[in-house]
Amino acid sequence: MRPYEWIRRGGDIGGSVRRATNRACSPTSPGDAAWPRSPSQPCPCWPPPRPRTRSRDTAKATRTTQVQAAGHRADSRFYATSTLYKNQAWTSGNGRTVLRVQSDGNFILYKDNRPVWQAPNVYPKADRAVFQDDGNFVVYDRNGNPVWAAGTWHKGHYVAVQDDGNVVVYNSANQPVWATNTGD
Repeated sequence: MRPYEWIRRGGDIGGSVRRATNRACSPTSPGDAAWPRSPSQPCPCWPPPRPRTRSRDTAKATRTTQVQAAGHRADSRFYATSTLYKNQAWTSGNGRTVLRVQSDGNFILYKDNRPVWQAPNVYPKADRAVFQDDGNFVVYDRNGNPVWAAGTWHKGHYVAVQDDGNVVVYNSANQPVWATNTGD
């Protein structure tokens, strides 16, 4: 290993090892009497600074304001074979509505960070939720057995997680065929 290479341990899940090369901090740099650095004393130049960007909240607020000012909704749509796995969520365009398969095996809809709907008889078995190519919205356990279904077989065209707090399955004519009935 060259003197300007060091190994940084940790930092990501699993404690993997990442090797970084930073030529700006070499043993010939002024004030570097204690070279090489140990993993507990990484180079002060690592990691490199990230470019400044707007925060997610600012970007989301800007997008939402633009969409609402134009009089349009930013509902999120999910089509056939869309799958929501454990510890994942689908969020509405304005971030107000979140449909989540939780790590505890529950399938819950949150509106304004509060639970407003739960699929019946699912907890604690939910492993994934699938909007199938036959139009049905189904929750499966980890063995692949269905534990809940919206009953939209051969009716559903897409699932919408709406800005108003509702989750709706629409048909190909954009008419609702199933809903959580939690909208404003």
